[in-house]
Amino acid sequence: MMRATVAVLRLCMRVVLFPQQVYYLVIDTIHVLQPMGHVSNPLQALAWTLAGCDHMDRNKFRSGKRGMISVEAALVLISFVIVAVALALLVVNVGFFATQTGKQTIQQGISGSSTPLIVDGSIFIRGNNAGSPNIDAMMIPLGTTGVRYVPMSRNLTQMSLQVGNRTAYVDVFLGINNTLNPLNTQFDALVSTVGNSTGAMLFVGNSNGDNALDSNEEGYLILHFATTDQPTENEPVQITIKADIGIPLSIDLVIPTQTTQGWQPLNG
Repeated sequence: MMRATVAVLRLCMRVVLFPQQVYYLVIDTIHVLQPMGHVSNPLQALAWTLAGCDHMDRNKFRSGKRGMISVEAALVLISFVIVAVALALLVVNVGFFATQTGKQTIQQGISGSSTPLIVDGSIFIRGNNAGSPNIDAMMIPLGTTGVRYVPMSRNLTQMSLQVGNRTAYVDVFLGINNTLNPLNTQFDALVSTVGNSTGAMLFVGNSNGDNALDSNEEGYLILHFATTDQPTENEPVQITIKADIGIPLSIDLVIPTQTTQGWQPLNG
C-alpha cells in the first residue's frame, strides 16, 4: 500500500509536469493489462503506468543526453571555427598594415634620398655692360620630380650662394611672388621686383596662389647680385637650394669668358 501511495504521489507530480502523456499511459495500461489479469486494482495500474513513465523518462534522458552532447560538440566546433576565422582576419590585417607601412617607409626613404627640385631648362644670365661685363642677374628655371608639390615658402626654404672665394651667403631666398606672372612678364621686370640687394625670389607660372611649386607649375628663380657681389668671367658660382623635403639641389656653374650685355643663355 505504501508503494502504491508513493507511486500515486510520483504520478501526481508527473501529471502536473506531463498531464497529457500520463493520461494516455494510464488508459493504455488499464486496457492492456486488466484483461490479462496483471492489474487487479487501479493502484496497480498506476504502478505499471509509473514504471512505464520511468522507463520512458530514462530513454528520453539518454536520448536527450546524447542530443545535448551533440549540440555541445557542435557549439564547441563552431566556437573554434569562429576563433580561427578571427585570428586569420587579424593576421591578414596585420599583414596589410605591415605592407602599407613598409611601402610608406620606402617611399619616404626614396623621397628623402633624392631632390624633389630640378633645373627644368636653360639658365639665363644678364650682363650689365658692354665689353667684359659682370653678371648682375640670373634666371634659373625650376621644376619638380617624384612629388606632387614642393613647399617653397620663405620659412621652409633656404638658398645659399657663393661667388668665387670672395662672396658667400647662408640664405638669400626671399620667398614666392604670386603677384607677377612670369609667363607674360619680362625678366627685367622680375629682377626689379627682387630689389637692389643680393637676393632671390621664385615666380611661378600657372600658379594656384599657394606657397608651393606644384608638379604642373613652372618655377622661375630670379637671382639678383648686388654690385659688390657680381660674378665676372671664369668665376664659379655655387647655388644650393634646400627645400622642406628631400635633399638640396646644388647648381655649380662658371661664368663664360665671352658675355654680352643683356640676357643670354648660359650654355649659348
